[in-house]
Amino acid sequence: MIGEGERDEAPMLFIGEEVGTGPNFDVAVDPLEGTTLCAKNLPGAITVIAIAERGTLLHAPDAYMEKIAVGYMGIGGAPEGVLAAAALRCIGGQMQARLVLDKLEAKARAADMGIVDPRKKYQIEDMVSSDCLFAASGVTDGSMLRGVRFRKVIIETETLVMRSATGTLRRVKAEHHQRNKFRLSWKH
Repeated sequence: MIGEGERDEAPMLFIGEEVGTGPNFDVAVDPLEGTTLCAKNLPGAITVIAIAERGTLLHAPDAYMEKIAVGYMGIGGAPEGVLAAAALRCIGGQMQARLVLDKLEAKARAADMGIVDPRKKYQIEDMVSSDCLFAASGVTDGSMLRGVRFRKVIIETETLVMRSATGTLRRVKAEHHQRNKFRLSWKH
């Protein structure tokens, strides 16, 4: 499991946490990528998940990661780097990354997770070493996905679902009917 519970000190999934009793898979999740974007109702907030066979997603420590991917370069969270690698693997993209372990605590955490070379350059195959599934849903409108829309009794969502083995990309536009469970009201 790759989550953000430690960094955000939130009741979320923690790196290495095991959940469920079903088949064994690696899961990387970011329940809200772009927290500040969402809070300010700015474009580009999404929710993201990647799933692969157990042991095939890089168990990255909660640290920063330098990333070079086809089309962009930047620094961001290592768990988000694994999610980006899963998405790129689904579309045949390439990526290289290196952990930024600039504090003793980060180096110790990485060593505890089995990372022996703190300056290792990771290829996309190191971060996602088998078939994977990737999905992202829009929270606020963005260039890739439309954000959540609230109607009287319907919530509309848009999700991009990808699979690396087949190269399949699906765009799912869904309507979630409320069926009297609760009512949403927005005053403008």
